[in-house]
Amino acid sequence: MKKANLTFQDIDWKNHSALGEQGVQGTLTIGQYELSVVAGKGLYSTAGKESFYKPCRDGYYISFEVAVFQDVAEGESQEFTNKFFYGDFETNDDVLGWQSRHQINDLIKRIEDSLKTVKLDFNNPYEAGEVTDEFKEKWVEIEPLDTNNNLKTIKEIAESGAKINEEQESKLKVFTDAGWVKGDNIKIEKEDRETEHSFIVGDTKYIVTVYSIDLYVKIKYLKYVNGWNIETPFLKWCWTQPSDAYSSGYYRSSKNGKYTSYAIVGSERQYSAKGLLKKVAEVNEQSQWNFDAYINERQAYNKAKELLLSKYPKATVKKGYSRYDHSYRKIDLIFKSGSTLEFSVRDYGDKLLSLDKVIDQHKLSYDNWEGWADRFNNQKQKV
Repeated sequence: MKKANLTFQDIDWKNHSALGEQGVQGTLTIGQYELSVVAGKGLYSTAGKESFYKPCRDGYYISFEVAVFQDVAEGESQEFTNKFFYGDFETNDDVLGWQSRHQINDLIKRIEDSLKTVKLDFNNPYEAGEVTDEFKEKWVEIEPLDTNNNLKTIKEIAESGAKINEEQESKLKVFTDAGWVKGDNIKIEKEDRETEHSFIVGDTKYIVTVYSIDLYVKIKYLKYVNGWNIETPFLKWCWTQPSDAYSSGYYRSSKNGKYTSYAIVGSERQYSAKGLLKKVAEVNEQSQWNFDAYINERQAYNKAKELLLSKYPKATVKKGYSRYDHSYRKIDLIFKSGSTLEFSVRDYGDKLLSLDKVIDQHKLSYDNWEGWADRFNNQKQKV
């Protein structure tokens, strides 16, 4: 039994049988076919100009010589076959020369796609007869499912979802016991998951589909959305999944009964369920404060703009430039002559405008900004 969806990385390499350490040869079994990949002096291959590898390592080469063998006489012997050498691989020879890793991946896929394919639904009772217990136990999943990289059987894959869901239900109870209100600021969200697991037995490629319903604990928080690409900041209720925190031991890490949420905290800081509830309340309050501050800022800017335009209708008013970008806390009064007054806008106290900078085309001086404005307002338009 072998995993499916093979690539160049799955080729088994060793020193070349004739060239020794001056060459390399690799094989990959794909059903009843065997892919042979060789490289070295005198072979149809290319070594890299600069390489940290030795000639006995596949990393030394940038192209390879490739052949395909097919089992005959019920697998007792093999013979060359070039039936896959068409299109981009077209040749009358039994071997392909100077093939890149990308080209070899394409050839592997072509061979694998030629195999008989059987699709099975692990959850479908009508196909249960084909998904036998022996079939399940022999299955070896490709992707590790735990922190120790242990490989799982297909039976364990199907059962692992139930175990994870039990953990999520337990987590929900911990949060509700800590004061979270289900449906208000915490919920269990269901999500359908469909995964495909493929492997090759003999000349057949099996594709087994496993369906599951995953449960996730989600907690609610208020987010103030603002940034360089946001034209108008706004408040948004968001749901995020709190993850288990871990305490690191010398040999392994284990859950410590606390939780983290980067979306809320902005770091990996750990909280108890009750502590995270308190933190969310603080985040919600801060988000509301930021939004209210933005509203006050906009109102003050609009008031300042109205004031300046009422006094100097011939001038232009626009947002000024703060440290990094245009801001409603800055406002510029630009006259036709090119002279400009730059202000800070205040949404507190009795003083709405504070003069920051004067750009005078005529180089005069006044004690207050009204003097500058009156002067600029009477200047002729710049030609």
